[in-house]
Amino acid sequence: MSIFTNFEAYSLTHFFLVVLCFLITALVVGLPKLLLNRKGIKRLTILLGVLFLSYELCIRIISGFGGAPFTELLPLHFCHVSAIMCGIMLITRNKTLFQVTYFWGLVGAAVSFMTPEPSIVHPSYAFGYFIHFVSHTAIVISVLMMIVHYEYRPQMRSLKQAVIAANVYMLFIAFVNGFLNTNFLFISEKPHTASLMDYLGPWPYYIIGLEILGIFLFFLVYLPYYIRDYLDTHVTSKNCMEKS
Repeated sequence: MSIFTNFEAYSLTHFFLVVLCFLITALVVGLPKLLLNRKGIKRLTILLGVLFLSYELCIRIISGFGGAPFTELLPLHFCHVSAIMCGIMLITRNKTLFQVTYFWGLVGAAVSFMTPEPSIVHPSYAFGYFIHFVSHTAIVISVLMMIVHYEYRPQMRSLKQAVIAANVYMLFIAFVNGFLNTNFLFISEKPHTASLMDYLGPWPYYIIGLEILGIFLFFLVYLPYYIRDYLDTHVTSKNCMEKS
């Protein structure tokens, strides 16, 4: 845990941790393809789902006993919700959950890797950063497991639904923040560490910037599928015209 003790964003330690998370993701997702049969992969998927959900529960119990305020233990940030949905998705292989977690999870994890914030306010900031990197790595692993081993893929209509769901959820959280005096989703104030929000203006205008940035990033993670679908459509159309 000492690696997190003097953690600074954009430092060599930060770069090392991001690379390490990607390597772990590649191993967890890639090795089963080589070592396990179909039944083994299904069992591993369920096991990962149980482990990820258990992890989310355990870190809150540990943090609670460590002195974290009750409101900080609530899993209401986008990535916390995504992590729980990912656990359920792995166990049930639910395609609807995948359509949401693909956008919420991958975008949230990518932004969080670039601008890390301790996941839970805890007497030990090292523990908070440890949780941060493990939780977001688990989200990426979950989404890639469904893509690589079950051939799930996002749809354009899912992008629109993910944007609508995010806005509805943000409205709900605004009421929660007002009632509990919290800052879930960082819509009451900016995080105390460096983040993309620092470039989006003061409150409340940066929330509009977040909205625009979120839609852009949602489309960005969908872009590989958009390009593939576009090429497939035009190549197929061209081949049909040549044959006729």
